[in-house]
Amino acid sequence: MRGTTMATEVGGAFVGVGEPTAQGSDEIDYGLVAKCLVPILQVKTDWMKKAGALVTETVEDEPGRHHGDAHPVARLVQRRLGEYCEGDAQNQEDMLVNILGRGTDARLVLKRIDEQQCYARKADMEETAHQHKQWLSKAMEKGMRPLCNALRKEEQVVQRPYMEYDMLERPHIRRDHWAAVWTTGQPLAKSASLMTELEAMDDKAVEAGQGSWPQQMTVSLFAMLPKNLTRERPIALLHILYRQLLLGRGLLRNEVAKTNGVHVVSLFVDLESFFDTIQFQQLITAATALQYPPLILKMALEVYMGARYLVADGVLSAGIRATNGVQAGCPAAPSLAKVALHPVIDKIQRRRDVANVDCWLDDVSIDIQHKSFKQVADSAIRVYRSLKDGMDANGFTISSKKTGFVASSTQASKHLRELLLPHEPQVYDVMRDLGVDSTGGRKRRLVTSATRAKKAGAAAQH
Repeated sequence: MRGTTMATEVGGAFVGVGEPTAQGSDEIDYGLVAKCLVPILQVKTDWMKKAGALVTETVEDEPGRHHGDAHPVARLVQRRLGEYCEGDAQNQEDMLVNILGRGTDARLVLKRIDEQQCYARKADMEETAHQHKQWLSKAMEKGMRPLCNALRKEEQVVQRPYMEYDMLERPHIRRDHWAAVWTTGQPLAKSASLMTELEAMDDKAVEAGQGSWPQQMTVSLFAMLPKNLTRERPIALLHILYRQLLLGRGLLRNEVAKTNGVHVVSLFVDLESFFDTIQFQQLITAATALQYPPLILKMALEVYMGARYLVADGVLSAGIRATNGVQAGCPAAPSLAKVALHPVIDKIQRRRDVANVDCWLDDVSIDIQHKSFKQVADSAIRVYRSLKDGMDANGFTISSKKTGFVASSTQASKHLRELLLPHEPQVYDVMRDLGVDSTGGRKRRLVTSATRAKKAGAAAQH
């Protein structure tokens, strides 16, 4: 039993006495308990019972020590109290008194819950550190080469949110988060007439007859890739027929400007959670105006509005019916992302003070040129503020940490810093744009691109 993965799969641990539990035999009796109960259980053999039955006893709590036995319960109680009482401390105390009876010191109980959470969090961190130490020792048994190979893989991020919660709670907390993200738009599931109109707009769809995806092809399985301690990256694993159908359809500029005595300010914009914030209704309006192939739009929307199941930590969540959110991993997602951004980007591109606009998914770069460094800085500020107003109106959020300006001259850079407000993006000497270091034509910096080329070359040899 100890050699199986049963305990790992259920998040428990085997406990035993460490000695034979049957006459003339080995240890054949085990107990499977939750990990959080192991510190407070003591297992012994009672030969007075049949078959040498195991007996468990609860270890008395030592003064000054807080075991982690109650931390899943503490977390659940605190979460439920927060939900029902909406964070009001007095309501939480009143509810505890109603549950536990009068005379209960509710504040002491809440304090105990907080202490259990702190202890459990600390214990989890210590266990993670211990496991990392064991892995490090194992990796160095045959020299440093395996360890160096692992450390070079910077893209292998292992940090993810929700790890401070019990494994039984994580799927529900994760689902609640993404259900809130994906259900802010207006539901379209009942708009059958709208989907019919999209289908009828395409001549090929009319010739092929009234068709629709089978329901099982609209189900999307989401792999939740770790990104950082506050966010995961959802990647949709879509039906192969849907993917194949859509897949089968189908820096020098700044240097030249500097040579001609023209000042250039480049604005690099990154959007937060762009795919997840695209509203289906706005997407349909923009796609119709651009004459986007209605059959592809209809098929994609059927999949996007189908059930979404999250997979993380080996656990499958309950389904989510989304009202917004284009799925990363969908072949149509890049083109639909451009469609969603088109109304905002088109207004910027029509401005006389804008020389060039490049848009790749949620990465947008805008170049403003003028022979006067004051004029180019003024125009850059106006362009950014107009862009932000448009993004806000469409429900998109500009990332303040990944957005910034790069100027081709010291004069333009200095004047731009004087005009910017404290909460607005700052001016940088170098910014990364699609894996290439951009310096506004003031110098060539190929560190990032050279590093990526080296990694690609090494990967191609294996």
